[in-house]
Amino acid sequence: MVRADRSGRLNDRRLLRTLGWTPGRHLSLDVVHGLIVVKSAPTGSHILDDRGALHLPAATRRLCGISHGAPVVLTASIAQLTLVVHHCSGGCIPGDGPQLGQCEIRERARGDVGQPA
Repeated sequence: MVRADRSGRLNDRRLLRTLGWTPGRHLSLDVVHGLIVVKSAPTGSHILDDRGALHLPAATRRLCGISHGAPVVLTASIAQLTLVVHHCSGGCIPGDGPQLGQCEIRERARGDVGQPA
């Protein structure tokens, strides 16, 4: 779990390095069911900054309900080189409301929620 700074930057160097993403990496960002799905894309319009931080555009943050200082959960699929940003609205801190399970996060990122198994 990390918090977005006032400019919408997220920085979890260890996770981003595990994905093989270094400063200057081009990325694509998509909003899927309220989650931000980030993928490595040679022609992506988003770039990891010089400090290796991911900047979430203001429109994307507003669409997903992420405000300054808001906690977000970052989950990654190393095999798919994909990062998923999930906004926490009181349910990401243990004992502080309902929690979204890892399977549901993956399903929401794929767009499978509510689909038959």
